[in-house]
Amino acid sequence: MALRPQTAYGAAPSIRGTGEEKGLTPEQNYRVRVMGAEELDLLHSAASQGGLQLASLNWILASLANHGFVSISGNNRRLRAVATKAGCLALAMRPLLPDDTLH
Repeated sequence: MALRPQTAYGAAPSIRGTGEEKGLTPEQNYRVRVMGAEELDLLHSAASQGGLQLASLNWILASLANHGFVSISGNNRRLRAVATKAGCLALAMRPLLPDDTLH
């Protein structure tokens, strides 16, 4: 039995199809399909309980936020990225690949 990734919203929903009917826009659906390993890794970290703690914002997280996959909040010293509903849907569509399949 395969386990679904845990997110800040609980278990990521199981998704079949294009994603548009499940709450992703066509642009988000495209971005999910072309995400690289680093983007998926950061999104997975943001979906973990408590989100991803940041000292500064990088361009990858800014892009994920721009497309609605994470929300970024915090004070002037620390930032926190948390996966949105769209981010959880993206993780359900594109789970992380094991390291040995990337080579």
